[in-house]
Amino acid sequence: MQAFNQTSEFSEEWLSRLIGAISGLNWIFYVIGVAGSVVSFGATRQTYGAALLAGIYVVGMQITPRARLRLPIIRELAALAAATLSAGAVLVTGTLQSPYLLLTLTPIILASILAGIRLGVATGALVAGLFALAELPQTDRDLIGLLSWLGLALLAAVTFALARRLLLDAMERVDLLTRMSAETGARLEALENANRLLTRLSDITEATDVSPEDIGAAALQSIREAVPFDRATVWMRTGEGAVEVAASGGSADIGQTTTVPIALGDHELGWAELQTAVSLSARQIDAVRSLLQPTAVGFSNRELISRIARNAIHDERLRVARELHDGLGPGLASLGLALDVEMLNSPRDRRAQIAALRNKVTDLVSDVRGTVGELRQIELPSMREAAEDAALQTRLELSFTVDPVPSDLGLLRELNPIVVEAIRNAGRHSGSRTVAVSGHASDESGRISIADDGRGFDPAAVADGHFGLLGIRERAARIGASVAVDSAPGRSTTIVVEWPA
Repeated sequence: MQAFNQTSEFSEEWLSRLIGAISGLNWIFYVIGVAGSVVSFGATRQTYGAALLAGIYVVGMQITPRARLRLPIIRELAALAAATLSAGAVLVTGTLQSPYLLLTLTPIILASILAGIRLGVATGALVAGLFALAELPQTDRDLIGLLSWLGLALLAAVTFALARRLLLDAMERVDLLTRMSAETGARLEALENANRLLTRLSDITEATDVSPEDIGAAALQSIREAVPFDRATVWMRTGEGAVEVAASGGSADIGQTTTVPIALGDHELGWAELQTAVSLSARQIDAVRSLLQPTAVGFSNRELISRIARNAIHDERLRVARELHDGLGPGLASLGLALDVEMLNSPRDRRAQIAALRNKVTDLVSDVRGTVGELRQIELPSMREAAEDAALQTRLELSFTVDPVPSDLGLLRELNPIVVEAIRNAGRHSGSRTVAVSGHASDESGRISIADDGRGFDPAAVADGHFGLLGIRERAARIGASVAVDSAPGRSTTIVVEWPA
């Protein structure tokens, strides 16, 4: 059983610890009482009676099942019995001068810890009432002593009731942090599954069974059987322009060139260029157009599959962005607030650890925000824009001198995150104040350097859980680039990306 009502009861482990501590105090005060009564009264009936009453309380407290003390009626009866027995031992051995007087405080402590200030004050009032009745018939009443003990009992009740409240609050915060950590782990697992889905959709786009090259080659084979030609090429329209997908024949510098569109209805998907010694007749052109109809269907299927995959990827990016923004982001923010509260209420020697954990949560929140922006971003920013945004987020002074820059979107999709990740690492981990991005680049080749003025690190000893360099190398590998990291503890870091490798 973890807790009673989550906010009003202790766990089994903590209840056992608290009762054990009170039992330890009981034995200490019992030994003091027995020794003091023997010294004051000798081996008399008073000494034996007080030792018996106090012993019944101490031993009874020791052997009482902890689970029984969770029941309100058992708690109240235990507090009543403890107060009566301990007060009885005091009354037998001299009331406020009794060596057992300290033992009367533990029932108040027990009641305050188990049930709160009400039962603690009630238990103290019961003991005080018994003392008052004993003092009433005496002519030399010790009212000051009685009031002093009453004040001490009230202080004990309030102090331990407050300690109970603080301990329960701390347990509740720990339970909340545990639940939030579990929820965050579940969300991260869901995002990982979404990532796998995005990868599969990308693979469908990159490697589908509908190969334009095979379709074009088959078309040329069919055309050659119907219309002789010296050279023929098949072109397919794409989002980035026209692409030659198949060619047949040698170079033909003379003759006639005939262009036949590859279309379905009014939608032109490409064309075929035929170079022949003489002009083709209308009948031959119609025959070529008919032979190209399966090619048009194949190209259309390829375009349709690509469009479906792109739309699916776009929709999935938006869904993942919503999941990050609406789910993981607020969860991490709440976790950060909980850590702030925990740090305020923690011992000084634990604050540094909690502060370090809080900084990591802050970095995660920043990463989530950046990732949401990247997922929602439809137009790819320029390299300068991406670098300036990363420098602004990490509060670094940026120098950007890359001229010219690539125009190929596929290349930029990998290069921009590499530059951004290097800048973020400089701002978060190196203590750098400035970062310089320099070099030259084109679609075919280039060399880009990202240098900071931080404290450096050992590239061969990157701690577990830090995947920045790994991500940079993986992205570079996808565009056939090499990555060189020049750094050491105590000096700046320079990362150089060069392609082709």
